[in-house]
Amino acid sequence: MKQKQFSRNLLLATYLLSLCSAFSQNISLEIITNSKSEDSLISKYFQNIEFASFIEMTEEINQTKNKLYLEGYLQHKFYNLKKKSKENYSVEFLSKKKTNQITLYIYDIKTLDYLSDLDYTISKNSIEINPQEIREILPRLTQNAAETGNPLTTFQVINILASKKGISAELKVNRKDNRNLTKVVIKGYTKFPQSFIKHQAKLKTPVLFQKKKILDKTKTLEELDFILFSKAPELQFKKDSTSLYLYIDKKNANTLEGFLGFSSNEDESILRLAGYLNLNLLNNFNQGERINLTYKSNGENQQILNLNTNLPFLFKSPISLSAGINIFRQDSTFSNASQTLETSLSITKNTFISTSLELEQSTTSQNTENTYTEPYKKQIYSGKLSYSKKRNSPLQPQSAYLEFITGTAFRKTQARNTTNQIIASLNAAYNFKLNSSHSLYLNNQTAILKSTNYLDNELFRFGGINNIRGFKENSLSANLYTTLQTEYRYSPNQKIYVNTIIDAAYYENNLNNQEAILYSFGLGTSLLTKAGILKLNLATGIHNNQKFELSNSILHLTLIANF
Repeated sequence: MKQKQFSRNLLLATYLLSLCSAFSQNISLEIITNSKSEDSLISKYFQNIEFASFIEMTEEINQTKNKLYLEGYLQHKFYNLKKKSKENYSVEFLSKKKTNQITLYIYDIKTLDYLSDLDYTISKNSIEINPQEIREILPRLTQNAAETGNPLTTFQVINILASKKGISAELKVNRKDNRNLTKVVIKGYTKFPQSFIKHQAKLKTPVLFQKKKILDKTKTLEELDFILFSKAPELQFKKDSTSLYLYIDKKNANTLEGFLGFSSNEDESILRLAGYLNLNLLNNFNQGERINLTYKSNGENQQILNLNTNLPFLFKSPISLSAGINIFRQDSTFSNASQTLETSLSITKNTFISTSLELEQSTTSQNTENTYTEPYKKQIYSGKLSYSKKRNSPLQPQSAYLEFITGTAFRKTQARNTTNQIIASLNAAYNFKLNSSHSLYLNNQTAILKSTNYLDNELFRFGGINNIRGFKENSLSANLYTTLQTEYRYSPNQKIYVNTIIDAAYYENNLNNQEAILYSFGLGTSLLTKAGILKLNLATGIHNNQKFELSNSILHLTLIANF
């Protein structure tokens, strides 16, 4: 009994081994040609002559056919495939000369119009085209169809024919009906304010489906500080709908910025401290709202308090509303307080136009000896154009920024009648990316107050880290000034850069008939730390032809923390 069982097992094992051996045997293919030119084509385009299966062999033959067609060998064929033995096959190959020009017939009007725009000459619904060009033009036709609302349209070259006149073929266009983007779906951050999709990204539904334009618009949302894309956007096509899926996560975007300025000069033996705190609360109520609180002190006799809020796309409209309170106190000489109300309209994905009303009131001390200081009330009506563009870089997020304001003001004092004034200001910045490690940063601030007479307590205050470094914060006053900040930045990696400081300024103060040119020079660095972004800048300011004195340097220390 045991012997019979052993015999059956041995027979089964022998059968399985022979079966595995049969399946593991390779198939070889012999390609029969008639000329050396055909031999060279086979050696160039036919990759293998041994295959694991018959199916793999036929796939290789078909792939070689496609390669030859794309290279212009349109009159070729593989024929008479024979099985010579259990493991050997043969096939004959014939090819005529390479075709350099094809008459391609096209009966789709939209395709003809597009090819005409590409400077192809259309003659009797056909174009003359090089076979290699077909390989390049088919993806462009597919992309153009997708951009004009036909993303599922297909293109195929068929009916390749040879005649005495040459080679001709037909471009078959299987065009589907126009599709619309019907829905935008947010995945992840479900409370994301939908108004940003409509007014920030300018994605409105339903709209003609144009893939590139739609994906370009979604990139605008990447510039929002309070979200992150967890994965790339995806498109879903159904029979009667097209949906765009955005995978968004909420990001903590509140920031606390602290600044300290240390200064001394040859006339003082003590170190003076100046600084500010800037609290920025963003999107805590899932509306994209922004609340900003700033407090500044120059360490001597000046204090500033600003409170501003911005409500974007109010009631899902393209209009945003901003309001602010500003208090400026100059020791016991004067104190200015203003309230501002501003409405803005999004005209493109990065551009806003605004109108605002500002009410300003200044009070002065009765004991002041400054004859150019008077209490006044002022109404300011202004318009603003703003543009901003950011890049995906935590240390250098700003790519470009522009803010231009112009308006008219009406100042009323106790001693004089109402004085009409004109105001204008420009704040522009650009970060020129030279390569992956080097960049050039430029920032210009310009402000003009034009009036028949001036008061000291209404003049612009400037100087310090935000316009011309190396000078005390807001230590300079003018009715006209312009500053230029320049930084050459070297960034060995994404977490640090070092920079030069070369700043310049020109200002006029018509109260004391003063005008001056200022310079500052220095070095700085910015570091991305666990606590936030740490910035160190050491700069020395120079008035006109004043000598360079290192003892007049000011160290600007800034920390920006996210929470």
